[in-house]
Amino acid sequence: LTANYDYDNKYLASFTVRRDGFSRLIGDNQFGTFPAFSLGWIASNEGFMADTKDWLSFLKLRGSWGKNGNIGIGTSNAIGLYELQGSYGPQTAYNCTVGFLNSAANPGLKWEKSNTIEAGMDMGLFDNRIYASVAVYKRKTTDKLANVLLPTSSGVSSVRTNNGSMSNQG
Repeated sequence: LTANYDYDNKYLASFTVRRDGFSRLIGDNQFGTFPAFSLGWIASNEGFMADTKDWLSFLKLRGSWGKNGNIGIGTSNAIGLYELQGSYGPQTAYNCTVGFLNSAANPGLKWEKSNTIEAGMDMGLFDNRIYASVAVYKRKTTDKLANVLLPTSSGVSSVRTNNGSMSNQG
């Protein structure tokens, strides 16, 4: 769902919401809702900026916030996977195939979520012959997917969990 609004080619607003599903997750964790919105002001279209048109052709201030999701998991991270391997025993009688847990299940896996806030300015100079864009942002990722090592006695080396977080800015 997306809605955009433009008033007098000066004041801009946008709202978006997505609902994504992933069949490899279990129960309520299968779906994630990810909203975002942005606001912009084209200051160069204001009457008080008319005297700057010969050198400042375009000036827009903007800001946004959004939530995004990631679910980079394999086919078996939420449900586990058993594997059959090899034949053991005398070749003439009683061959058996051994089954073992190939990957540990974590039915509580859910979407990674990133919240990003950004502020920026776009400007065109000298009839837009020179164009510049500057922005700053801050992103916080929670429920980050990571492998946690397990003891060798468990029979598998690791399990995928939502136990990480990370921040980026620039």
